[in-house]
Amino acid sequence: MIAIFVAFVLQLTFGSMEIGAIGGLTVMFLYRVVYLKAGDKVVQEGMLMMGTITFIMLIASGFANVLTETDLINEWRMEQEQKNLKEYSILRISPI
Repeated sequence: MIAIFVAFVLQLTFGSMEIGAIGGLTVMFLYRVVYLKAGDKVVQEGMLMMGTITFIMLIASGFANVLTETDLINEWRMEQEQKNLKEYSILRISPI
């Protein structure tokens, strides 16, 4: 938790993600959260995770763009509104 706080404060203070990351890693190594021998593996796994997240976000953005350009979002919205109106009218007409 201390490393996260230090990274956040350094990032806000200097306006640089790199300085925040270096500060967070330094605190993790100093407090033996991550041993120095395992440092390369931890950084490599972190980069792999960030790459995976970036790839997923890129795919999702492309899919959203396809849905928007083909006007499928508006069609779906219209279907949902009609469905909601039918349900509302059934509830309103039926006696309780």
